[in-house]
Amino acid sequence: MIGMMLPMQVIMLPIFLQIKEFPLFGGNDIFGKGGIGLINQYAGVILPLIAHPFGVFLFRNFYIGFPKELDEAAKIDGCSSLQTYLRLYIPMGKPIFATLCLLKTVDSWNQYTWPLLVFNDPAKRTVQLALNLFKGETIVQWNYLMAATIIIILPVLALFVFLQKYFVQGTITTGMKD
Repeated sequence: MIGMMLPMQVIMLPIFLQIKEFPLFGGNDIFGKGGIGLINQYAGVILPLIAHPFGVFLFRNFYIGFPKELDEAAKIDGCSSLQTYLRLYIPMGKPIFATLCLLKTVDSWNQYTWPLLVFNDPAKRTVQLALNLFKGETIVQWNYLMAATIIIILPVLALFVFLQKYFVQGTITTGMKD
């Protein structure tokens, strides 16, 4: 829970230093020295945003409501723990996978400060950074800015429409006990 209370701005510098010293990438040696690591690469923006305690919390609350009889029935049928997880829990967990996918995608899509810190190359701008191009020194081109904002919203909206039934099912059943 403490990990979820920390905003990204608090942990941004330590994460930046970690991706800068990521071994064997960006000219770094095996010890993470000598290069730029994952700076100015898409993996440097994506990887830190994927690992977040919210996913662990969400999955724990979802799977804690499963009856123990499912495990016992799988053991009686001769399934190992891995087989039980792969054949039982993952297929039954589609709603929570879709929910976490949607929430993390929207969070990553709307990030502004982290990509600004990681990317030095203007050609690798994310869409949120590119919106700043419509702001001039003194004049903001509001018509172009609003049109671009609508276009930028469309992929996330399409993803939500595609995953809506799983998202609603996942949020309703998370944390409920039978």
